[in-house]
Amino acid sequence: MRHSALVFASIALILMSGFVLGQLWYLESTGPRWISVASSANAEEDAEDFYRAVNAYIAGNGDGLRQHLHPDFVTHRSGSSWTGDAEDYRHQLDNIRALFPGVQIHAEVLTLNNSMVSVALGVQDAQERGLAGIEIDAIDVIGRLDFVRIERGLVIEHWSSAALAGQVSAYQEVSIDLPFPAGTLQTRVQQITIPSTVGSMLSHPGHLVVLVESGLVSVKAGKATSNPVVVWRGNRSGLAESQPLATDTFVSLRPTDAIYIPARTPFQLWESGNEAASLIALEFGPRFSPAPAP
Repeated sequence: MRHSALVFASIALILMSGFVLGQLWYLESTGPRWISVASSANAEEDAEDFYRAVNAYIAGNGDGLRQHLHPDFVTHRSGSSWTGDAEDYRHQLDNIRALFPGVQIHAEVLTLNNSMVSVALGVQDAQERGLAGIEIDAIDVIGRLDFVRIERGLVIEHWSSAALAGQVSAYQEVSIDLPFPAGTLQTRVQQITIPSTVGSMLSHPGHLVVLVESGLVSVKAGKATSNPVVVWRGNRSGLAESQPLATDTFVSLRPTDAIYIPARTPFQLWESGNEAASLIALEFGPRFSPAPAP
């Protein structure tokens, strides 16, 4: 278990990096307007009780979590306008439990004011699991930092920094054979957004596996620089049917479909349906930041 001094040092580094300030700016600019109400004088204790209840819920010990959630509880995903209610939050925890049986969350709480609390998160007893056959870190699903707002002893708002926030259950049974040794490369997981119209070609210095969570997505890949571009399509058997994608060919992807794009291969991604598309990117190498192809 980390010493509390290390937690304060970590939070100080996060503050210095501007992440927390960026999060608070986002909450202020796009989140629901806060109403001045009687705050909790014991916000840290209330938050600690909340995370104990979260751990009990993940462990399958009933639903005592309900008594720690305000009737108007809202959960948010970092960097997104998405919001959910208590049922959505419990569903996220259900997915975390399914993906990482036995996992427990280690929470270090620091009050920002008498109602707003930041929480540095870690994981304990997390078995190594994967997404579409690729190992991922439980902390990417749970998040390294939460914010919770307490009202009259109950959690009324929750913000997660998790890249996936638990919504990965659709890919648990999909098995794919990657054309490179994934275990030898560093893996990162994040959600990405894409334009609704065709844009310029992009490229990424590392390998990418992009999974469609919702919506319809069109892809066009240029000439592969090493391995071929490969498309996987999920089916009811839980196994993925793979096929190479020819150069300069368009393909449409649906939820549970995926595409492997080798490093430095130029490609385009855009929405091709009426619903906003949500994608999960597994990166093997530097963090994915879309940039024009050379």
